[in-house]
Order: sequence, then C-alpha cells, then structure tokens
Amino acid sequence: MRRSLLALVSFVSVSSVLACSSGYEALPALSSEADATAPVSNPDGGAEVPQGKPAEPAAPPVKADEITERFGVFVSKGGSTQNPGTREAPFGSIADAIVKAKADKKRVFVCEGTYEESLELANGVSITGGLDCSAFEWKLTERRSIVASPASPAVKATGITVPTRIDNLDVRAPDASTPSGSSIGVLVLDSNALTFAKGTIAAGAAMKGDDGIEGESVKLQFDSVATAGRNSQTCIDPVTQACTNAGLPGGVGARAACITPSGVVVSRSEGGAGGYGGVYRRMGNDWSVIRTSGQGGSGVPSVPGANGKNGTSGTVGTLGELGYGPADGTPGDSGGPGKGGRGGDGQPRPTAGSSGTQWAASGAGGGPGGCGGLAGTAGKGGGGSFGVIALRSPVRLEAMTITSGAGGAGGQGTYGSFATEGGLGGDFEIPNDPTHSEYGGPGGTSGISGNGGGGPSVSIAHQGLAPLLTQTITKVGVGGAGVAVRSQSGKTIPASPPGASEGVKAF
Repeated sequence: MRRSLLALVSFVSVSSVLACSSGYEALPALSSEADATAPVSNPDGGAEVPQGKPAEPAAPPVKADEITERFGVFVSKGGSTQNPGTREAPFGSIADAIVKAKADKKRVFVCEGTYEESLELANGVSITGGLDCSAFEWKLTERRSIVASPASPAVKATGITVPTRIDNLDVRAPDASTPSGSSIGVLVLDSNALTFAKGTIAAGAAMKGDDGIEGESVKLQFDSVATAGRNSQTCIDPVTQACTNAGLPGGVGARAACITPSGVVVSRSEGGAGGYGGVYRRMGNDWSVIRTSGQGGSGVPSVPGANGKNGTSGTVGTLGELGYGPADGTPGDSGGPGKGGRGGDGQPRPTAGSSGTQWAASGAGGGPGGCGGLAGTAGKGGGGSFGVIALRSPVRLEAMTITSGAGGAGGQGTYGSFATEGGLGGDFEIPNDPTHSEYGGPGGTSGISGNGGGGPSVSIAHQGLAPLLTQTITKVGVGGAGVAVRSQSGKTIPASPPGASEGVKAF
C-alpha cells in the first residue's frame, strides 16, 4: 500500500514504472510558473502559438461550515427547475444552478448522483460535488457526483479569469456519433484561473473518417464523326477558269463530348479541319500553281491532357475553439482533356490527269481528344479522443484521473477514374498519306486523392500554456489506425499515419 501511494504522488522519477505496471502514466508537475509561460513552437513551422496569461492562484476548497444558502446554490436529483435552489427545494440541474449562482455570486453544491447534461462553466462559480444530502445538513464526502453528458464536450469553460474550482465531479463525454467526430471531456479556452480537483475526466471513442468517393468514369461520345477529304478533280469548266481561285474543301473534324454515366458533360473536344486542295494548271509536262494546298488545322482544345497531383497521406490534425480538426487527405486533380487530332494537309499537286486546271485532293478532318480521368475525393481523418483540451489555458489539475478513449481510423483515399484514348479522324485506311488526319490525343491521367490520417488519443492536449498538474495521472487509449499503402493499375496511394497516443501533447 505504501509503495502504491508513493507511486501515485510521484511526478517524474517513477512515471515510467507506473506506465509499464498499471497502464497509468504519472505526469510531472511543472517546476515553476516560468516553465508554464515558456514559448511553444508551432509544429507546422508557422508563427508561434499565442500563449495566454500565466495562471492565477488556485481557489481554495469549500469548508464544511460553508455548505449553507449564504454561500451556495443546491442541486439534487429530485430537484426542479422551478425551485429556488435551497437545501429544502434544490434545483435538479447543475446548469440551472450555475446560472443562479453566477447572478448571486455564490457556489454550486451538488448531491451524489448522475446528471445527464452538458455544462458551460461560469467565471468565478465554483462547484463542489459528491455531497451527502440524506439529511437537512448537507455534508462533504470523498464521493463524487457524475456529469454524464449527452454531447461533446461534456464541460466547456471560456474566459475563466477569476479563481474557480471544480471539486468531486466525474465528467464523462459520450462516444462520437458522426464520421470524423471527436469525443472531448473538457474544453477550456482562454482561462487562467480554473482548477479541477479530486475527480475524473473521461472521453469516449472517436469516429472513423469517411472513405473518399471514387471519381466517375467518363466516356467519349461522338456528336459527329470526322469526314474524309476529296479526291483530285479536273475543273468542270477549264475554258472559263471558274475554279481558278478555289480548291476542294477539306474534311470536317470530329466533335465529341466527355460524359459521365449520370449525363454530366465534363469537357468537349473537336478535331482539326482538313486542309483544302490546291489548284494547279498543267500545260504539257509542266504544272503551274494557281493556289497551293492548305495545311490541316490543329485540334481544339489545343492543351494536352495533364496528370493530376497526388494527394498527401494525411496532415497533422489541429486544435481550435471548436475542438479538434481531423487530418484529412488531400484531393488530387482531374486529368485534362486530350488534344484534338490535326486535320490532314491538302495534296501538294495532282499525280495524274490531262492537261487543264485541276483541284488537288484535300485533307481529312481530325479526331477528337480523349477524356481526362476524374479525381475522386480524399479520405477524411479520424476524430480524436481527448480528456482535456486546453487552449491558452494553464488549467490546474489536482489529484485527477484523465482518460482518453480510442481515436478514429482514417478514411481511404481514391485512385481516380481512367482516362480514354482519343477518337478517330477521317480516311485512315491509307497509311503515311499527308491527306489523312490524326487521332485525337489521349486524356490525362487523374491524380490520386490521399488517405485520411488516424485520429489521436490524448489525455491532455494543449496549445499555448501547459496545464499545471499535481498528483494527476492519465490513462491513454489507442490512436486511430491509418490506412495502409495500396496500389492499382500503376497508381499508388501512400500509407497514412496512425493517430498519436499520448498522455500530454502540445499541438
């Protein structure tokens, strides 16, 4: 017994023994207030985290002879909101008593029992629980009242700058109930005069992050096909030279759209027009140029398909005034549309024919560009489980047990849908013929979207000034699982990290 008591009050030297032998970790007391106000670096490499104000002296515990209406407002399981909050007619809710006590500048005295409510603490309103209310004279005990909250955080405190003390309360936060949801026992903001003593604070389990949704498949749907060029022809009226300033028109490029199964048009593409045929006059064996053949046009759009960017595996989660922001994966980019195929050139000159004026063959229209793959959404980070979150708040924890539950697992990222090849142009049956057009270019490959990171299990998380701990132990849950590395069709989504599992952690 003597050995276990010594271990319980140890600050530094036997913390490792406690962690190994009992699953509890003894937390070191800060050696001085100067330690509490030391700068804390931002782990993301940005500006330093605001520290807040140094801790005020702790409020003293209530004395037995102060358990009267002169000093406090009373709460019992059999009470009512309509009661005045006396021992004979107590409130049934701690929250109602806090409102009354704040107005009257008194304390709150709470009978043993379980109170299913969330609490918002008030500046200067101390609470003492675990009272024996079996007789008219309410008595202090070593027992506790239980705050079993239906929501998270179970207890919230903002701007507590007048010494305020919470004694003999067991605070329990529920399991998270929404994807990426966190469970938080106590959330303290900008408070330098708050003390929790002789009680427990316990968070529930956090929730898994949602898996990403895979990008929709796309298909190339032709609005019109590419048309062929025209063969060489002799002018209809060589005597009048009616065809001198004209040439055979080139083929029209194919037009197509990239469409999802739900009918959404993602992009459109058009192949280039074929070049017109030139006009030439043949006198004997010599050809004279009346008009040169045209070159095939470039496809539209003219940008090539682009690969999307890989998403990251998951970033470090963040603390804020709403609690914990999960470590979501990063979405990739969708691939760009392929470049439309170039139209064929008009034929340089006729290869046969009698004397007179002739049109040379014109080029065929180009094929449409392919469809880029569509990126899916990223996996969401798992929620966190926190006994206490203190932002810029050197809250005092005296003879407390702080417990965190399991962190939420990260959600899976996505590969993105496949790109398509470009479409066919006109007149492809004759290879290496300049009058024939090109296929459209393939669409760009979509980028992966990353996995979410696992959520943390942290008994006491703080940003800025560190909490002040005396005879306080922590019980830590398991950090949420990350997502293992996965590969498919040449794409790899890197593994995401698991959540931290720590007794005290600075964010």
